Amino acid sequence: MERQDMRFEGRVALVTGAGRGLGQQYAKLLAERGARVVVNDVGCQVNGAGRSPHSAGDTVEAIVKAGGSAIASADDISRREGARAAVTAALREWGRLDVIVNNAGIFIPQSFSDLTDDAWSRTLDTHIGGTFQVVRAGWEHMRDAGNGRIVNTCSATVYGLPGTAAYGAAKGAVLGLTKTLAIEGAEHGIKVNAVMPFAATRITDQTVPEGEFRSMFDRMFPAEKVACVVAWLAHEDVPCTGEIFETGGGYVRRVLLTVTTGQAWDRPTPENLRSAYTTIADPSHTWAPKDSNDALRSITQHLQDQAADIPDWIDTAPAP
Repeated sequence: MERQDMRFEGRVALVTGAGRGLGQQYAKLLAERGARVVVNDVGCQVNGAGRSPHSAGDTVEAIVKAGGSAIASADDISRREGARAAVTAALREWGRLDVIVNNAGIFIPQSFSDLTDDAWSRTLDTHIGGTFQVVRAGWEHMRDAGNGRIVNTCSATVYGLPGTAAYGAAKGAVLGLTKTLAIEGAEHGIKVNAVMPFAATRITDQTVPEGEFRSMFDRMFPAEKVACVVAWLAHEDVPCTGEIFETGGGYVRRVLLTVTTGQAWDRPTPENLRSAYTTIADPSHTWAPKDSNDALRSITQHLQDQAADIPDWIDTAPAP
């Protein structure tokens, strides 16, 4: 039997890139469950070109029409002043900010050999830059309140995908930022997690050719089925922090950064590594470090026969 519904009455959420697609579904579901929502979107095209104030306004209109509460923000959150303005809108209107959903993004598909400086810069500015700027703008308020929920957006492109060097690099940076923010936010009651969504959006409209596969994808992976995962991560009752969840079509799984058992030498040589590659790379026994210190601690344990007197400082050492 399900427990009481996960509601957001009394909570204020800022959702970036909420004018269409995934962000719009996140904003609508949070509002439907009682949150007051700042809908942020500059109204650009998929590649970041152009601006329109109507995008955020359309989502706000739909939320209000359904009985919810929302205001629009057309601020460019990839810039410090824009992120501050979006956060200030929440504080000015409702006096608080409890949830940040970093969803805004652009997509410029280019093979690495054709990747331009402009495409690289604009992609990173929007994804990792925007995530950083919005969190920085809201962090002090959440810290002082002793509470906060932040949901970032990663991507399966971190596994590697041709034509997505800039996009994958930006999302990999978001993953690393998520892990660190979760550790630093823990003492302040701030939980930070991320989603890797598979969903039919404007990006797939432009990158997946029409045909049987596209029809299947559009049918099986609607954006609404990702929204419930984001709402769960944004809720007060979410049990975890520093986690990444891959989701699409109603399927959800945890993403782990794991290491193999590996092998140690007193004096390793390139020849040692060549001979032992199969053992080093063997994925049959893997383990997920909880942070950088955990990884360092594990390595020293594998080197115990070389340094039996490993000092206690390893438990409190800062990450290298």
